[in-house]
Amino acid sequence: MAECYANNCIANMLKDILVSKFNLSIRVSHKRKYGRDRIVNEVHNMVEKRIAQIIIAVIDYEIGISRKYIDENFSLSKIREGLWIGASKRARNVITIIFDPNIETFLEALGYHISDLHELKGESACEKLEKAGILGNQHIKHIMEELAKNLIKLLNQSH
Repeated sequence: MAECYANNCIANMLKDILVSKFNLSIRVSHKRKYGRDRIVNEVHNMVEKRIAQIIIAVIDYEIGISRKYIDENFSLSKIREGLWIGASKRARNVITIIFDPNIETFLEALGYHISDLHELKGESACEKLEKAGILGNQHIKHIMEELAKNLIKLLNQSH
């Protein structure tokens, strides 16, 4: 489940790696009205209804008091500056990938600049990421492969 359109692009990139390298069956879910709080509610509903074996949420850490929920409910491991992976303390089948404080800052820290970062929240986010040379970029692909390995390791620990 992806919080915003840019996170959805990254989720799909991660999905492609997980499918090709680890032969997993994955479905990425994103809705126009998803925000972090809606994803959290949706994850809770999926856990209660046992809809999915494993739920992976791709969200932003945010700033200020919004971070408290993540800090209280997930055991976090830092992958690299601005990128975390966390296992839920409440549900063994919930894992989150977190951009700190958001995907825009994470991409800027890697040296990528998008003229209007607000555009990453819109439907054209993947197109903007592609035009900026981010999607398909070997550096980003390497980071996603590193993230995929950590995700598999975390999944193996939780099951």
